[in-house]
Amino acid sequence: MLLSDKLRKRAALKDKRPSISIDDPEGRLKDFFNAHIEDSFTISDVQRLNGGGANEGYSFILTRGSKIEKLVLRLKTLGAICATSAPREFQKLNVVKEIMPTPQPRWLVIDPKYFGEMACITSFVPGVASPSRNVPMATGLGVAYGKELRQKLAPQFIEYYAKLHSYNWSGHNLSYIL
Repeated sequence: MLLSDKLRKRAALKDKRPSISIDDPEGRLKDFFNAHIEDSFTISDVQRLNGGGANEGYSFILTRGSKIEKLVLRLKTLGAICATSAPREFQKLNVVKEIMPTPQPRWLVIDPKYFGEMACITSFVPGVASPSRNVPMATGLGVAYGKELRQKLAPQFIEYYAKLHSYNWSGHNLSYIL
């Protein structure tokens, strides 16, 4: 069913989907925020992020008065090998932010007129996607972490895995999931 939906959406969007290029995320962000926040604001330091699997990502700075926030625009790419749902991701992040370190969801963008696809705008979480020292590279498909990295990650993984499975999800908005 997911594949059929994906193929229908792809056919409907053919030649209508605005392309995202490194030159226009800033303008698209400005258009989105003009329609969704009343305060005056500036967008700066827009940078494409590496990796992301089923997402194309850009970090940027949103300044509103004295509030300066580094955020991430996560676009759901059409035809990605690992299809994900922006609304589901947004709702899950809203729940798990209480029990594990995750980006804080800020805006869910359903209307593709802003970015060509559905998107999430979240807080920026500093760190690295893979270690830079003498540790085998951690990659997306066929992940091989190596002994040193496994020893560091295993306790964290078990801690958050246990929290996730013991958490009471009732009372949260999961309308896109259930």
